[in-house]
Amino acid sequence: MKQQEETGAAGSDLIKEYRAETKDRLPDFPDRIRTDGKIYQYIDTEYEEIYEDKSEEVTLTEETVLESDDISQVPRTITRDGIEYKLDEASVTVTVSRSETITGTDILEEYVTYTLPDNDIERLTKQITKDGKTLDLISVEYSVTKATESGVPTEYAARCRYATNIEYEEENPVEWTATATYAGTKTEKVLKEVVARCTYELVGTEASIVQEPSVLPAVIVGGATGAVLIGAFFVFFFFRRRKNTVELYVRGNKKPIHMGHIYAKKKNGVWEFKIPTDFTTIPIVSKESILLKPSKGILKSKIRQARIVSPYGVFFTEIEAEMGVKNKS
Repeated sequence: MKQQEETGAAGSDLIKEYRAETKDRLPDFPDRIRTDGKIYQYIDTEYEEIYEDKSEEVTLTEETVLESDDISQVPRTITRDGIEYKLDEASVTVTVSRSETITGTDILEEYVTYTLPDNDIERLTKQITKDGKTLDLISVEYSVTKATESGVPTEYAARCRYATNIEYEEENPVEWTATATYAGTKTEKVLKEVVARCTYELVGTEASIVQEPSVLPAVIVGGATGAVLIGAFFVFFFFRRRKNTVELYVRGNKKPIHMGHIYAKKKNGVWEFKIPTDFTTIPIVSKESILLKPSKGILKSKIRQARIVSPYGVFFTEIEAEMGVKNKS
């Protein structure tokens, strides 16, 4: 499994980049990051899929109807699904795919020579048999083969022609089919890796984390005057922060799902609440699953829309005086 992690910065935000072969092989993203004395809170993730070209040799078998058995009619290249294929000429075979029956008349004949004492036609055989067919005497040619000293013929040769008409049928090819193999190169895009770019917002520094009043250590700065200044600053900071807070409830529960408050800030015309995973293990997946109890500072604001950034998703809801939990702030 291939995983890579890179860190970058964009303004005051922190960008964490993770790479893996597929999305399900990406690691779990941390909710908070502490680095170089700064604290960053997860906001959202953008995914990018990177593809690369992969090529492979492919073949296909194609049939072409021809007007004769001449293979020069077979196409040399064809295109299928955007792939160009070239003919393998050695693979071409041609067969008759359609024939027509032709009928006609032919003559079956035979020549026979007889030796006769005279040229009387009645001595000739009028019919003979050949190939199971009966042939009739059509014509005869006589020639003298012997004669007396005075020239009187004593022997004749009769060359007879016998014949008959016969009907025949034969199949005449009128269409041929060529079968051939074509080869081409198929190129497609395959997923190479998935890049996840997680954005983290700077929410504070290690030095700015304020402890609860009950556990604050005693700090002396310039004697009594310094102690008074530190106390005044803390009271101002604490009550100013409490002015813009909400308590978070799961619908149906009477108690908040965390101890303390979630602080809000105005961002892009809405109140934005960021809910870290260490506050609750209950999935906050939609505005219907939670209830907000806003402080008076938020209720007095003209901004009525809230953007809730949860590790389980980002969604919007409306701020009302009563949101299922009676406001006692």
